[in-house]
Amino acid sequence: MTKVVWVARYRSGMPREEASRYWEKTHGALAAKTPGLGRYVQNHAVAPLPIAGYSGTQELKFDGYSCAWYSSFHAYEASVQTPEWAALVADSANVFDNSFFSGMSAVLDELTLRDGAGGFKISFIVRFRPGLARNAAKSHWWGKNGDLVLRVPGLERYVQNYAARPLGPAGTPWGAPLQFDGIGESWFEDRAAFERAVASPQWRAAYADSSTIFDTAALWPAVIEEHVIKP
Repeated sequence: MTKVVWVARYRSGMPREEASRYWEKTHGALAAKTPGLGRYVQNHAVAPLPIAGYSGTQELKFDGYSCAWYSSFHAYEASVQTPEWAALVADSANVFDNSFFSGMSAVLDELTLRDGAGGFKISFIVRFRPGLARNAAKSHWWGKNGDLVLRVPGLERYVQNYAARPLGPAGTPWGAPLQFDGIGESWFEDRAAFERAVASPQWRAAYADSSTIFDTAALWPAVIEEHVIKP
C-alpha cells in the first residue's frame, strides 16, 4: 500500500469558506475519478491550536492536506499519467497556491499506533531538529514519544506519518527537497475531551519530550475537519 500527501495553501484572495467548499465539492469530485485511487481523504485546517508550551505564533501555517492511498507506488505512477489526473492538475490553480506544494508533497510511511475513532481531530506537521539524525529521530518518535502520547487520557486514535520521498510538480515521483518530516494525527471524542487531555500531566510530558526531536519553532498544529471523499 502506498500513501501520498499534498499539504496545501489556498490561493490568495479566495475567501476561506469558498475555497474549502470548492476543494471538497469540485476538486474532490475530480480526484475521486482518478484511476487507481483506492481511498482519498481531505483534511481541512479549520483553526489554529493554542496549546500550553507551544512557542510558535497562533495562526494557521497551512490550509489543509489531502491523503490518497494506492495499492502500490506503481499504481500511483500509472494514475498520474491518466487524463483524469491531468484534469485534476489543471483545476488545482482554481483553489490552491500551487507554488506551496513544492517540498510539501510526499510519499508517506504510515504507522497507526492506536486504531480507533473520534469526532475531534488535530494534526501536527513536524520537522526534526536540525542536526538530529533522521533514523534516530524517527525511532524516538514512534518509540519513547509515541509511548508518551498513547498515555494521554481520552486519545481515541493516533497515527504517525513519516515523509519518505518528495513528489514533484503534477504528482511526478521526485521533486524539491522536503520541507517537513512528518505529520502526527490524533483523534479525541470531542473538543471537550481534547481540552481535558491538554490539561493532563501526560500531555505535558509528551509535549516536553517532543522538543528533543522536533524543531518546535517550525511546528504547525491545527484543528482538522476531515472529509472522506472516497472511502
